[in-house]
Amino acid sequence: MQKKYLMSIEISKINQLKRLHCASFKGLIAILKRRKTFLKWYYLVSYFLCISFSLTLLYCPEYSYNSLLQLNEIVLMIFPSLCGFSVSGLAIVIAFGSQDLMKKSVQFDDYNIYQSGIAIFAANIILQLIAIGFSICIKFISSSEFPFFTYENFKIATIINLLAFVFLSIVSVTAFIMTFFVVANLFTFGQVNSFDVTLSEYVKQNSEDNSITSN
Repeated sequence: MQKKYLMSIEISKINQLKRLHCASFKGLIAILKRRKTFLKWYYLVSYFLCISFSLTLLYCPEYSYNSLLQLNEIVLMIFPSLCGFSVSGLAIVIAFGSQDLMKKSVQFDDYNIYQSGIAIFAANIILQLIAIGFSICIKFISSSEFPFFTYENFKIATIINLLAFVFLSIVSVTAFIMTFFVVANLFTFGQVNSFDVTLSEYVKQNSEDNSITSN
């Protein structure tokens, strides 16, 4: 009876660890949801500002189309380089991460520092790709003079332009803010790795000095 009880506890613990290491979008969403990433105050403030600026365009609807095109150009000019930087940073963290350091940061009841950091990298890259893809679509539609985006079809054009502006501004601003955390995560991983190496060398030298002294 006791053996079955212990086995049931072990199985439940293994299932819990599996839930903490889900792959693909399911695992990424679970980590971001657990950390309440997009509910931080700076994201909420940025959402408020984006929506507020979009609402002002309701009173100046003739500027909605030009504002969307200007934001679109900014995204296409900046985000491809940011996306390349984020992908390179993620590759560095995964490729050069210390296995020993990962073992020391293991948590059995929550996501560890590596999972949280890599989730920020992945979410940032996905948002940047969404912004770039959406901007390419807007660029293609605007260059083909699709009537829904032009001022002649006033009411429909205004609504679609504002919705597109709100979506693109929120996604791009969120991705831009996350880039700062990508840089901070790169620095943090470097500091943690440096501390681990320094501590290991310090312990090694102390043990050698103690062995020489005892001899």
